[in-house]
Amino acid sequence: LQAAKESTQAIKAMHDAMVIKNGELSRKKDEINTELINARAAEKSLAARCSSLESEIDSCRKDQEKKIKAVERNLTATAREKENQMKKLLKEMGNKLGESNNRAEKLVSELSKSKKEFDTETTTLRASVDELERKKGEVFATLEETEE
Repeated sequence: LQAAKESTQAIKAMHDAMVIKNGELSRKKDEINTELINARAAEKSLAARCSSLESEIDSCRKDQEKKIKAVERNLTATAREKENQMKKLLKEMGNKLGESNNRAEKLVSELSKSKKEFDTETTTLRASVDELERKKGEVFATLEETEE
């Protein structure tokens, strides 16, 4: 009978230990679930931010493309205007070859300068687009790290 009591007490002690362990495991499970909920919320927030940045990048890209096209149109118009001016000057000068040569060289120089300015602006605008693409890549990398 004493052995049965001791066995029953041992079983009860093991049961109590299991109940305590079960409580600890349940608390740990609740902590993990809370962390999971927080991680999912953070993921949604990053996804929304990423989407916002993508929209911003697209908008900036479109603005940059519009600016590039406007610069191209202006330079084309300027080039045509300069070309027309050059033709007019050449007609007016006729026999004054030396003077017409000087004016033609000046106009060509202005066209070259305008082209250089266009190239510089185009390079700057494209660098801005590249920088936005790089930032977009960083956001996606951050999102992937968060998902992991």
